[in-house]
Amino acid sequence: QLMDAFYEECKGNGFTLTDHLAFEASNVSAETEWQTSHGNSRRRLDILVRLSDNAKRTTKVFGIENKHGAPELENQIADYQKEIEYRFPTLDNQIIFFLTPTGRDSLTRSAESKCKCIPVSYKAVCDALCELEKSAVGEIGLIVSSLKNHLLSQIVGSTTMNDKARQLVKALYENPNHRRTIRLIIENLPTFGAILEQFQFTVGKKLRDLEHVTTRFEIRTYPAARQVKEKLQEIYLDPVKLNEQLKKAYQFEVYYLIHPDRESSVSMPGIGDKVYVQLAAWCHNELGEAELKKLDLARGMNFLHTRQEWARWKTLVQGRHIVLQDMGAKDVEGLNDIIFELVNETLPKLESNLRSACTEIDFDSI
Repeated sequence: QLMDAFYEECKGNGFTLTDHLAFEASNVSAETEWQTSHGNSRRRLDILVRLSDNAKRTTKVFGIENKHGAPELENQIADYQKEIEYRFPTLDNQIIFFLTPTGRDSLTRSAESKCKCIPVSYKAVCDALCELEKSAVGEIGLIVSSLKNHLLSQIVGSTTMNDKARQLVKALYENPNHRRTIRLIIENLPTFGAILEQFQFTVGKKLRDLEHVTTRFEIRTYPAARQVKEKLQEIYLDPVKLNEQLKKAYQFEVYYLIHPDRESSVSMPGIGDKVYVQLAAWCHNELGEAELKKLDLARGMNFLHTRQEWARWKTLVQGRHIVLQDMGAKDVEGLNDIIFELVNETLPKLESNLRSACTEIDFDSI
């Protein structure tokens, strides 16, 4: 059903009937987080599906990369294409399905690769689930129905609504009577970046006043450029000198992060959205991930441990959250409260764990 749905949506976009028929097989297996081994980057393709014959020889492969609420990394899809070509050089009909809510094309694919990259939308997945729902029974039927309803209500429906909203705004903007009003709204729209300067001042002063804190932090943002603060998504407390040594010796860095709810589709938080704080590590490669796991820097931190992973971020300790109210003084106060609650609870233990475990670090120079 999935291939049928993909073919119906993609047959005019590079996915041919020959491709479709080639993926008919009785023996199918799937691997999640399929890791690349070729080239300079180590990446993980969301799903790799293998089709095999009765002798268990792989005859066809295709990948699925899901992108919802996250940007593509540099050369990401091209790296997956290279890896599939490298690992399965004798197989034909190599394909990566690039799955997004709208079915947009990948920005990082290679058009010259033998392994095709075919864009496909969540609607195709919902169509496949509708067909599966007709024959699925028991727990499997419940799972299929729940997944279909979630996609339709939370993603496909939201995408359709956003498309209609864009069309409406475009029509309003074309009317000169409404254009000035829309410009005024855009120019004065409250943004997360609006609280940055206030937050930098207050959090910097409080950090300097904490007697038990010996580590010195700089405040960084994502995106980094101050001139795009209206697009601000995240704020970092960066122990710069410590991180310079951690990166060199152990291939990871540690940060206190302030970020929007990663379970939602929000990238730039606004009034009414949740914002969380956490202590997290950025691992530069597999060695960094292994070193972080071995050092166990979160030991003894009896806080809110809701461990999450995204890209190469590894959550050590998850703090509380606030709901943004005014993009002003109230939110600055709320963010100060939850970030310093987390710092006071975790930083002394983090420093102690680092000193006992990281023998390569010169703590006198930090």
